[in-house]
Amino acid sequence: MNTMDNVGALLNHFPQSVAKELSDAPSKFWRSAQELRFRRGHPALMVASEGEYAFCGQTLRHIENNTLNNIINKFLNYSDYAYPQEMSSGYVAIPGGHRAGFCGQAVLEAGKLHSVRDISSVNVRIARELPQAAERIWPQLLDREGKFGHTLIASPPGCGKTTLLRSLVRKLSESGYNVSVCDERNEISGAGYGTFAFDLGRRTDVMSGCPKAQAMVMLLRSMGPQVMATDETGTEEEVAILRRAIASGVVLLTTAHAADLRDLLRSPLSSLVAEQAFFRIVFLSDRPAKGTVTSIWKREQLWKSNV
Repeated sequence: MNTMDNVGALLNHFPQSVAKELSDAPSKFWRSAQELRFRRGHPALMVASEGEYAFCGQTLRHIENNTLNNIINKFLNYSDYAYPQEMSSGYVAIPGGHRAGFCGQAVLEAGKLHSVRDISSVNVRIARELPQAAERIWPQLLDREGKFGHTLIASPPGCGKTTLLRSLVRKLSESGYNVSVCDERNEISGAGYGTFAFDLGRRTDVMSGCPKAQAMVMLLRSMGPQVMATDETGTEEEVAILRRAIASGVVLLTTAHAADLRDLLRSPLSSLVAEQAFFRIVFLSDRPAKGTVTSIWKREQLWKSNV
């Protein structure tokens, strides 16, 4: 599925009246659209490389409570009871690799977030496939023998980590590696309705919709990966399993929220970074455009910096 087909299919997951007004946006904005933002009491906005586009149709020029509720209910197939993880984590995975985050009034049970009601904002992050994104940095991720080394992609939110990860998974698969992907939120593969929206290569195996820690253990045991790919590693449990994968001879490809090395050293991945476990660390930015590679740290650089 090409990028525009995937974006077009996204409209099928909105209520009909909303989808119609979204489709009226100029094509130049849709071609580079990154987010759709819906905030109660305000016009809906499309965030794209060209800037922001404010919708002025009858439904979207002034977002009302029922519009937000209808959007979320449609994403949940009108069965929020069937999606407890999504309702307690503040996001909904949409087929095609897209994700809708939402916020509103928290509902707590025993002091823990159970769900969110009275939705006040919805942010739809639009997934895009850029198969050639990995090409420009691929040579820098190989060692002297031409082998791929442990790689971490880091950036603030919304700078293209998952897009680059997806491209690297496909490149690795095409280069002869058996790749196992832990796709907890269905964003890497775009899993949905028994198929994948994105081509990850013929040597790639995907465990989708499963918490990363559990998925990694299952894949290590059953699929014999040469490379393990995950998105947004963020807990100590996940880091412990990454260590287990390294000890098993599996090469890591993962991402993390961090603007620079200092941020990484305050993250759950800090111990792996400090130990120079990663062969390369790729930092991304959204300036001047989303997915811009600002620097690639080499293992020897980390050693010299006395991290």
